[in-house]
Amino acid sequence: MKKIITLLTLFYCVIINAQTPITQANFKTAINTCLTTNPVDGFCITSEYGEMTSWDVSQVTDMSAAFKNIRSFNGDLSSWDVSNVTDMSEMFSGATAFNQYISNWDVSNVTDMSEMFENATAFNGYINYWYVGNVTNMAQMFSGATAFNEDISYWNVSNVTNMAQMFYEATAFNQDIGNGDADDDGILDSEDNCIVVANPNQLDTDNDGIGDLCDVCVDVANPDQQDTDNDGIPDSCDVCLHIPNPNQLDTDNDGIGDSCDCSSNLAGVYKLVVQRDNGPDVIFENEIITEVRPGYYKTTSIYRWALGSIAPDQGFNFYDACGTLTVPEQSLAQGYYSNKVYSYADGSVDQVTGDLVIKYIVEFNSGPVEVIATYYKDNDGDGINKDIDNCVDVANPNQLDTDNDGIGDLCDADADADGIESDSDNCIVVANPNQLDTDNDGIGDLCDVCVDVANPNQLDTDNDGIGDLCDTDIDNDGIENDSDNCVDVANPNQLDSDNDGIGDVCDTDIDNDGVENYQDNCVDNANANQLDADNNGIGDVCDDTITFKTNWSGNYTFTGPGSTEITVDFCNIDLDVLLYDATGSMVRFLGATSSCLEIGTTAQGLPDGDYYVVIEVSENDLLGFGLTEPVPVRVAYNTTHSGSGTFTNNSFTLGSPTGQTTIATVTKSGYNFTVTPM
Repeated sequence: MKKIITLLTLFYCVIINAQTPITQANFKTAINTCLTTNPVDGFCITSEYGEMTSWDVSQVTDMSAAFKNIRSFNGDLSSWDVSNVTDMSEMFSGATAFNQYISNWDVSNVTDMSEMFENATAFNGYINYWYVGNVTNMAQMFSGATAFNEDISYWNVSNVTNMAQMFYEATAFNQDIGNGDADDDGILDSEDNCIVVANPNQLDTDNDGIGDLCDVCVDVANPDQQDTDNDGIPDSCDVCLHIPNPNQLDTDNDGIGDSCDCSSNLAGVYKLVVQRDNGPDVIFENEIITEVRPGYYKTTSIYRWALGSIAPDQGFNFYDACGTLTVPEQSLAQGYYSNKVYSYADGSVDQVTGDLVIKYIVEFNSGPVEVIATYYKDNDGDGINKDIDNCVDVANPNQLDTDNDGIGDLCDADADADGIESDSDNCIVVANPNQLDTDNDGIGDLCDVCVDVANPNQLDTDNDGIGDLCDTDIDNDGIENDSDNCVDVANPNQLDSDNDGIGDVCDTDIDNDGVENYQDNCVDNANANQLDADNNGIGDVCDDTITFKTNWSGNYTFTGPGSTEITVDFCNIDLDVLLYDATGSMVRFLGATSSCLEIGTTAQGLPDGDYYVVIEVSENDLLGFGLTEPVPVRVAYNTTHSGSGTFTNNSFTLGSPTGQTTIATVTKSGYNFTVTPM
């Protein structure tokens, strides 16, 4: 038995001794490898690196984004030696399960803790006595860390230059972190817009809450000081967002830094091949990429990454910087929830073919899916991908191939195969080896829409196969050209409202009032003065507007039970004002109020007929008062042609059930209205 135990011990020791050391180069690879088999606790004893809890990470200096968006991990890292680490930015960002003891970590060399626990919603670790004296960046460190509420008032933050949104949406945090004055400028840190640089005048040119002496972008508001490429220039004023360019060189002064000032011309139509790590490849023949702004692109994505019947219904965005592609973290809308998209690796553009490859991760309910998307360029932009386009370099969306030789007509030297080169052929798409051209207009008879009359432009307005110069009814409306009051636009009714001999469909001033149609506020009725009393853009002579305004006529006092005098507050009544037609169908929602304010809505364009103004009460909080006497409701109305008026309806009582009450009838005839109170 002892021999067996000894052998097992030796075997275990061999495994331990064979472990691959953790270095900066393999650190993140080791994490991914370990969590593939043990995603929750990192106890990956069979991994070449051994179990995560006992790793020697003393050679690692950069732990940025180490566990970013790894949502299930909650392993013990208390034994890690992090004394040489300088960068912990985003280390646990989005690690929603992590909440382990790391109080004993030596973080004395760390300079960047920005977004370290961003959206780490479970974390509430005891890190009260960490030495953070060398940290300069704590921007968004606990942003969205909704559980964190530890006392960190002992932290030495004297070297921190960026605390932007450090506790943004950290809804549980309410600790007293001191009211000192770190820069001795006479402004308490809690009120100072530049905590670590003395600025008693608190000058903030761009009003972004960050004092000019601490603000890298003084003239452009950038409250979060986001710096995507970590070049020391915040995004809001960086002329090259995704490639570090601290000198901001922009030789041609076009607003795009030299490091980014090259175009890959990625907008267009592609054949998309999607490779997922959890399913078969999917191919889409027409994937459109559009350029939102220089270097910033959007894809289409309907049913691109579906795992079943659910699929995104919008595209994702990516950046291009001289052929290097990056995917910012974003969401794909699903209608009722969103899929998170995470950047995985830089994409690239083939500068010869224009094809591009992008790698990223999409978070589904069932877990993350790694996606490799390869886009094959449609060179001529005609919507036909080059692998099936019969004319690759010349746009021909109809793919017309008259002689069926596999070469599109626009690329075919002899499209109709009649022995005449297309450049010399007077009828390119119809074979005519004799090249007969009766009217000598350069168009062969077999292609000519007017064989006997020269018409090189081949104009045929009504597309009836007869050129206009030969067509006795150019617009094909049944009226011969000689009698037609609008020769080029079909108008069989020959309507001519102002009797000027020009049909309305061709007349630029239909009512002949001297005001062109496009400027006329009443096109069909002459009104040279363009009067518009209510400034609604419709001239008075053709304005059929009626406006209602309804309110309660003030508080109402009555005697309640026990001779108690009670004043009713009408703000507690939820009131809708509706307009119904004679069939009982609602045709306009005129307004609603639960705030005692007067409400008003305009009805316009109603057909002639009878209508009813109805008050609908959907909730009445005053029923308990026992009021049974009528409460007055005042209604004011105004029309363009029929005048205005005001009436009071007394049929509504607070003690009655909720429902509808008709308060007036409205009859419309032409531009006139008759309002009759009930």
